[in-house]
Amino acid sequence: MDTYRGIAGKKRRVRLGWEQLGWIALGTLACILGAVGVDLVLFANDDPDVKARVFFSAIVLPILLAVPLLTFLVMKISELKILNSVLVEIAETDSMTGLLNRSKFAEVASLQLREAAGSEVALLVIDADHFKQINDLYGHHAGDTALISVARCIFREVGGNGLVGRLGGEEFGVAVAEINLVDAWDTADRIRVAIADIDFRPGGNRHEITVSIGVTVARDVADFGAVFRDADARLYEAKAGGRNMIKIGSHGEQSMATSSDLTDALQKARAVSYTQPRAHEPV
Repeated sequence: MDTYRGIAGKKRRVRLGWEQLGWIALGTLACILGAVGVDLVLFANDDPDVKARVFFSAIVLPILLAVPLLTFLVMKISELKILNSVLVEIAETDSMTGLLNRSKFAEVASLQLREAAGSEVALLVIDADHFKQINDLYGHHAGDTALISVARCIFREVGGNGLVGRLGGEEFGVAVAEINLVDAWDTADRIRVAIADIDFRPGGNRHEITVSIGVTVARDVADFGAVFRDADARLYEAKAGGRNMIKIGSHGEQSMATSSDLTDALQKARAVSYTQPRAHEPV
């Protein structure tokens, strides 16, 4: 048996590696030694011809019986390990995008915050603008395609430097450790620009996808919930401010007075130009 189809039809290869082959060999050897030992006791006084036949059978029979039985057992154990990995994957990831799901993202991001002693962690909450229009105009399949494109875009821009998850619906989260306000802003803006550049063409016509992003940079804060609420509030500021934009703030002792002041300062410092969205009815 070479292929095992686990939960949700996912194919998983069952291969016997050196470790599995070693267990099969050791198990077979143990069976042979056990059979030979028993025969030495039971047939100690028999003539040499009988002993030879008995010892031959004590070696051959374990090989004929133990090898296939042990191989079957080892492969079943491997299947169980694969099934367990599939269950873990299902429990921790979003089935559509392959990103971490909300609960796993919150768990790992909380750990990052707890371990960020003396350094800063940025939490980004990203929400697609007017996403309901895609579903209404082109159908839910097109909406799913758009979500997958957005997820891939965010993951590509963040790379291996941060944590990316789907928080639900068209909302995504990013957590990046050891990052300052300016770099957090740059990360958010790279994501914003890259998503606006997605060539999404449902029905053959390009439909622009934009996102609003709320960013909070926290230092020495263990409460993920508090940081998330701050980032979520920044997101709503971005939505209220015209969408397709970023609002950023800091959380902790050195928190800025308003995220708008900080956003304006960073925008001027980094010479970021916003692409203002066309007028749409609110989602």
